[in-house]
Amino acid sequence: MKEVIAIIRPAKHFATRKALEAAGISSYTTFPVLGRSRQRGLRFQSGGEEFVAIKFLPKQYFSIVVTEAKLSAAIAVLIKANQTGDGNVGDGKIFVLDMEDAVRVSTDERGEKAV
Repeated sequence: MKEVIAIIRPAKHFATRKALEAAGISSYTTFPVLGRSRQRGLRFQSGGEEFVAIKFLPKQYFSIVVTEAKLSAAIAVLIKANQTGDGNVGDGKIFVLDMEDAVRVSTDERGEKAV
């Protein structure tokens, strides 16, 4: 099992949910977060000086646990739903982590059965 973490633009939240569900990935957790990456917030220049207007940008966080068989599909769906195509920073990041175990609380099922 793998955990796929995606941090995306908030405006792409509903398109991402729709694309995941169309790909048969209906179990995930999502919530709004604040963050920054290489651009370190929004920067502007005025009078020859650069200043930071906003240190942290709003983003949407997705945590998706999938089997190995669905990993490639999950990543492809996330890229397709979130890539703006303009080549600018800010489309998001995807991280893939090994998931050691999962337990369904209601039935005590473990591993892939719990996902």
